[in-house]
Amino acid sequence: MYIESGSEPTFEKLRQEDHFLIETTPELIPEKLAYYLGEINVIHPFRDGNGRTQRVFIQYLAHAAGYHVDFTDVTGSEMIEASAQAFDCDYRKLTELFQKITAPISEQEQEQFIKQILEKSSPILETFLQQRIIAEEGQTEEEAQHLIF
Repeated sequence: MYIESGSEPTFEKLRQEDHFLIETTPELIPEKLAYYLGEINVIHPFRDGNGRTQRVFIQYLAHAAGYHVDFTDVTGSEMIEASAQAFDCDYRKLTELFQKITAPISEQEQEQFIKQILEKSSPILETFLQQRIIAEEGQTEEEAQHLIF
């Protein structure tokens, strides 16, 4: 019960305010990924495998947003220290980590990834298409929504 109620505000913010990080600028993406990894870590839904699951989720989220995250060179001690600080809402170390391990991907890679992993009725796909219309055609969010549906 706590997992659902505890995670709802975080995932609602991800969807409603941050639009699954789609169209997030390269300058802001490390900060946003740090925030969401920190918040998801607090939820801690599993007895084992939380860190691995969280990293995969963040990699998928980043890829859907147009970025590649590579945790390969992040040490366990770096992750533990950054995560402990994020638990106290200090996301600076996690943000620094993401600045080092995050790189943009092409729009084609982003779109292919989204289409590969998501259903046609997925809110991420809808958000991706909506944000692309807003960016390319200068439409408002409401106008773009009408073009998609």
